[in-house]
Amino acid sequence: MEGFQHFNSIQFSTVDQELKNRGFITRSPFSFDGTIGAKSFEDGSIQRHALQMMANECTDMLCLPQWRQDEFCKIVVDAATHCGINVYENIEDLIAKYTNET
Repeated sequence: MEGFQHFNSIQFSTVDQELKNRGFITRSPFSFDGTIGAKSFEDGSIQRHALQMMANECTDMLCLPQWRQDEFCKIVVDAATHCGINVYENIEDLIAKYTNET
């Protein structure tokens, strides 16, 4: 996320690991940046790959807090909505959809 230290990679990793620990299969832009030949987060290749992966592989998307402050995040949420992907703004709602946890 632009405007955040290291594009908020620490929070992405924390949430990603929490979901994996609960048995979720996750996709995070920071999990594939080294495998697609991206030179940096700014070159656009990670964003393109993230959009393709989201449209082809995801049924749900969890937004990090302050996602509305980032223009690309707004584009991703809009694309997800148009692709029929469920968008969640908090982890509790996503977990509740797939578990019996309250």
